[in-house]
Amino acid sequence: YPLCALSPTTKQWYQRRVHGESVHGLPPIMFVLRTLVIASLVALSTAKLESICETLKSKIHITKEEFSKAKELMRTCEEDVEINKCEGSCVSTTMPSAMEKSGFSKDCKCCRESSYNEKTLTLHNCYDQDGHKLDGNLSQMQVTIKEPAGCECFACGSTR
Repeated sequence: YPLCALSPTTKQWYQRRVHGESVHGLPPIMFVLRTLVIASLVALSTAKLESICETLKSKIHITKEEFSKAKELMRTCEEDVEINKCEGSCVSTTMPSAMEKSGFSKDCKCCRESSYNEKTLTLHNCYDQDGHKLDGNLSQMQVTIKEPAGCECFACGSTR
């Protein structure tokens, strides 16, 4: 705005800013910083929260033991493998409610698998009960595990 179009009070306030006088007892830069902080807090409080639940790759260490019918350890096999996992956060709410005994209505959401695949893995590092590395047909073992094929936000505790 041109300075002449401002009210006398606004014009006086603007001139104090330009000349570096304090505002409400604060140096001009502190007043500006305080105003920015307040504006940021207002923006955060009105921002819409979003759920983000993703299917991501993850490295895990798998160990599988094999026992004889007499329940003696025959071998232990292990491997570092890459497998999918669910990770993220889901918007949950708690609101006052006269209808609920606790006084609150709760809507809890959790990030978890929406579907899964069975994955067969080969563990290549096998050892006997004394810790010696095995070779030949005992040097590897196949295991089948479930991994998430997709992930979504679901009501906490639901079994779908």
